[in-house]
Amino acid sequence: MKEPLKGYSADRFLITPEALRERLDDPDLVLVDSRPLEDYQAGHLPRACHIDLFELRLGDSSDAALASFCRTMEQVLAEAGVTPASTVVFYEEVSGMRAPRGVFLMEYLGFPKAAMLDGGLTAWRAAGGPLTEEFPQPSPGAFTARPVEGLLATCDDIIASLERDGVVLLDARRPAEHTGEEVRAARGGHIPRAVNIEWTENLDPNGAFKAADALRALYTAKGVGPEKEIVTYCQGGYRSSNAWLALKLIGYPRVRNYLASWAEWGNRDDTPIACPVSPLRLA
Repeated sequence: MKEPLKGYSADRFLITPEALRERLDDPDLVLVDSRPLEDYQAGHLPRACHIDLFELRLGDSSDAALASFCRTMEQVLAEAGVTPASTVVFYEEVSGMRAPRGVFLMEYLGFPKAAMLDGGLTAWRAAGGPLTEEFPQPSPGAFTARPVEGLLATCDDIIASLERDGVVLLDARRPAEHTGEEVRAARGGHIPRAVNIEWTENLDPNGAFKAADALRALYTAKGVGPEKEIVTYCQGGYRSSNAWLALKLIGYPRVRNYLASWAEWGNRDDTPIACPVSPLRLA
């Protein structure tokens, strides 16, 4: 039995540059470069298609908005050549916020054969991996979304959980956003009782995820233990996906991602906020 990667409980979410290089000729492999288009055009992994996940935002967690978002993802992933036989690997420059969001979305949409390149292109280059400027033309795929209950948190879910013991809201934003010093919506601040652990604390100096022991120490020191139900959030579901993935790697069983995040919560006028700040008050 092989040793788990970095001591993780669930290392299926990550792939190393060495393991990915061995699979480059696999016809069922779909590589997704999630960086901005200009970065992709300047050089990318062989066979990689481009999906800029920053263009696929969700600022509304209502049933209608989620249904529309799922239909959009079906189309985007089918155009990338994803089929039921595919294994999908996302990457960016490091283990950032875009590729983890891709992995989370695949899990939520009912497609568990997805992973990200740990350390991203930085690790790929360091391992001597090849790059190309050729643009692939994937054959059309067929993707059907089957959303998995219990992975995505909505605004209503969080409101209902605010008075429940055993639920931890994990704010993956910068400390200045958490306190309301930096306002990126109609209102600043944070969801009441939220714990702030910025997503960058999940990474080592090379931009890859820290080993399991270091991640466990980081979260348990802030009272974010595996016995709790964890809901991650940020501004738009990107940094929170990195936090979601970090917790899944170390075996936390109940982790949900508030995909609409502060783009929804901070722009509504009926949601409670700790340290409430408005842009007008900052002027």
